[in-house]
Amino acid sequence: EIHNSSREVQEFLYQIFDGWKFEKKVTIIDPTTKKKIEEKKVVSVAAVNFFGATDQPGALLPALHRRFTKREFDEYSVGEIRAIVQAHAEHLKVEITPQAAGLLAEISKQIPGEAAKLLVGLETWIDPGVSQVTEELTRQYLEDSGVDLETGLTARDLSYLRAINKVPSGAATLTYLKAIIKYDETYITGQIEPFLVTEDYVRIDSKGRSLTNKAKKLLEEKDA
Repeated sequence: EIHNSSREVQEFLYQIFDGWKFEKKVTIIDPTTKKKIEEKKVVSVAAVNFFGATDQPGALLPALHRRFTKREFDEYSVGEIRAIVQAHAEHLKVEITPQAAGLLAEISKQIPGEAAKLLVGLETWIDPGVSQVTEELTRQYLEDSGVDLETGLTARDLSYLRAINKVPSGAATLTYLKAIIKYDETYITGQIEPFLVTEDYVRIDSKGRSLTNKAKKLLEEKDA
């Protein structure tokens, strides 16, 4: 989650990447006057391969972003995400059935980070006395979290669709959506839109993002 790094940390990183060294302020005592003197010391570090994992590269400072070589990976299968959920549940000491883990995998749209967030939210939601997380409990949690189990749409997806629906022209720009739903443009195009386009809720063309009749009907039913 390198995009969560503060501006100071990111500036420090690209200073290192430029020459594998950085300046550090040190305080020394003058042996004669006994006064404190601040000096700058150059510290060298070993040249290494640095990996920064993120699903919001656009949130990085441009100067740091340019110093990375972009690498993308194939999507995970539902089975792989289910295995990740089960491993994460074991780490959290949460006993979860394969069916419950599979449901979280499906709703996560094959995104490991989303699956992990859902599991952590589920762990917080369940009663402390519950010994095993079942599919039924998982369904109740997802519904309480605003997930439409019939369509697989999350509260985030619906927020995106409603934002487009409010545009008088019917076509929303990426800049507009970023401002309304508070997600980075890269995250919107990489994590939100693929599912909505594949499931025929959104069309993207030169005019922008527009809702399909399927999406309009869904919002009419939900917002009635």
